[in-house]
Amino acid sequence: MGSLVASAADGADVPVVDVPGEEWERRGVIRFLTSWLASHGFLSAGEVDSIVERVMHREDLGSTGVGDGVAVPHTSSHSVESPVLVAGRLTDPMEWEAVDGEPVRWVLLVIDPEPSLPATMQGIARAETWLRGRGWKS
Repeated sequence: MGSLVASAADGADVPVVDVPGEEWERRGVIRFLTSWLASHGFLSAGEVDSIVERVMHREDLGSTGVGDGVAVPHTSSHSVESPVLVAGRLTDPMEWEAVDGEPVRWVLLVIDPEPSLPATMQGIARAETWLRGRGWKS
């Protein structure tokens, strides 16, 4: 269902996963990607619900739709030592309340070590660099 693709700027692989479905809501996409990370050993399966809730809390504060068809939802976790990223390619674009008002086609989920605001900023910067470096714009 997913494949490892070209490395991010720091050399870490970012898995790209096709997210099926025509009627996903944000929570469903986030749960799908978080579950994928757990099923592939990047996270503990017991942590999926907690991570989904924390990501949704962040989304409630303001959309993570950065424009150009991309959203970068994110949170942190004690169970990761370095940023964990997965890129979800949506089969159908969806509303994400992005800053440019355009639907989202790519969702790059970022889970950073906790607690670490500077690491969170590094993870998000890494995510945006990785996406833009591949020309992922709608």
